[in-house]
Amino acid sequence: MCDFWEELLNEGRKEAEEQANAQAEQANAQAEQANAQAEQAIARAEQAKAEAEQAKAEAEQAKAEAERAYAQVESVKQNARSYPIKTALRMIKDGLASEKIAVYTGLPIEEVNELISLTSA
Repeated sequence: MCDFWEELLNEGRKEAEEQANAQAEQANAQAEQANAQAEQAIARAEQAKAEAEQAKAEAEQAKAEAERAYAQVESVKQNARSYPIKTALRMIKDGLASEKIAVYTGLPIEEVNELISLTSA
């Protein structure tokens, strides 16, 4: 009878061990699946980070281009404003009348007169 109980006990242990192994395998499979999902999430996060960095670089480049364009516009404006004044100064030097200078340069007569007073001072 002792052998019977030993055999029964061994069978119970064997069943419990097989059940524990099955549970461990299932837990390992779930852990592997969780790890795979975590790796996919990390890859997506890294991709999103790279895309954000690319967008930031493109935005900075666009900003720099806009600043250059603005500087060019300002330079053109300054040149457009200074050209009539330079022309008026040459005309004043040649002794032309202020009314003619105003007509030819498009400057207001008051500004032409001010230039004349500054050059004669």
